[in-house]
Amino acid sequence: MSRKQKVIYYLQQPHRIGQLVQEVWELRNMFADGDYEFVVITPPVDGRVNKACYDFVMRGLTVVQKRPGEFQWSTNSGIQIIDGDIYVLRGAFDFEFDFFTKFLRTKPPFYFSLTEQDIERSNRLRSLFNIPLDAVIVTVHNREPGYLPDADSIHYHAYRDTHIDNYIPAIEYLLGKGYYVIRLGDKTMKPLPPISDRLIDSPFHPMYSHFVELYFVSQSRFMLCAPSGPYSISWTFDVPTLLINRPMHTGCRPNDHDLMVPKKYYSHIVKRHLTYSEIITSPLPDFYQTKNFEEFGVELHESTAEEILRAVQEMDARLDGQYHPNDEIHRRIKQVQFRGECYRQHACPRFPHYSPYWSKAQLSHEFVKLNPYLLEDGLWLSEESPPQADAAQPQDTCASASLT
Repeated sequence: MSRKQKVIYYLQQPHRIGQLVQEVWELRNMFADGDYEFVVITPPVDGRVNKACYDFVMRGLTVVQKRPGEFQWSTNSGIQIIDGDIYVLRGAFDFEFDFFTKFLRTKPPFYFSLTEQDIERSNRLRSLFNIPLDAVIVTVHNREPGYLPDADSIHYHAYRDTHIDNYIPAIEYLLGKGYYVIRLGDKTMKPLPPISDRLIDSPFHPMYSHFVELYFVSQSRFMLCAPSGPYSISWTFDVPTLLINRPMHTGCRPNDHDLMVPKKYYSHIVKRHLTYSEIITSPLPDFYQTKNFEEFGVELHESTAEEILRAVQEMDARLDGQYHPNDEIHRRIKQVQFRGECYRQHACPRFPHYSPYWSKAQLSHEFVKLNPYLLEDGLWLSEESPPQADAAQPQDTCASASLT
């Protein structure tokens, strides 16, 4: 019997939980899971690595740990077949665009799931945290700069940071609905006030372990989070997610039942917040460093407490089938997203798509109601673009659309 073809991948940053979970999941979707032998090369595991997540996502894979200097790899050479095996010579960022391209119009076939043994362990974890087995959990994560404390990292990632104080009204709402709310993170974060016995600030809990993120997120009714590492767990387990403070990047990772609340883009040049159209028909969606926004004269403003609360109420009602979306808001959102798709097809050869246009995930209607300027006509928006009321059947071409 012939051996399976190997797929060999270098995971450079396993200490970042988002890279760890996301890259392995993308790898198993890019190549039909079960048809190949996966070989993942990583640096040695140290105390910064979430060992529970590491062991979980590496199940069934061959893992090789190499120390610095023992392994040389070019990460910009594409995907090559060498001696019959597939070498994924791609950096994480470019490999992510490969993933977005392949699954632009379809849902990925592979998602992580817990085994019976995992569920037994998660039940023991609930007991350690005094959470009843039948309790409904909502996990919460805000991003703060303490996990990457050096100055360069702070400056690089600062545009994604958020303040936990803005989450508190939404947390109080969830507690009022009877949910157990578990906040994830690390001990550099600002602690939550002791609002309720059903609010668990897990980094500061004496029973915290690396299993907290994996098990509690995977069993959540939904996750309320900013775009940061733990979000990758909800995404790859197909757990409904309310993604707040999301920069309007072109790469869109949400699943069908997800809800998004973007950050607001304030322009110091025109002295106002930019419209959705202005943002996505400009270079802004391709900015991934704080200095890029600063050089462009744009400052990202995080979601207010009211915006988060209203979005949480919307998410909760949507999951219960009790929220009635506004058809006109939906039509207008898809129309504007169509403009972003057209702009990228004309101007962005590296990744010529605006992924949210193709996604069935929703932009929060409550956020739009609080910020009606967002869907106003921007500088590049023309009513010549055809309306898109049905997100399930997006257009494949922008050839007839005007960009003037």
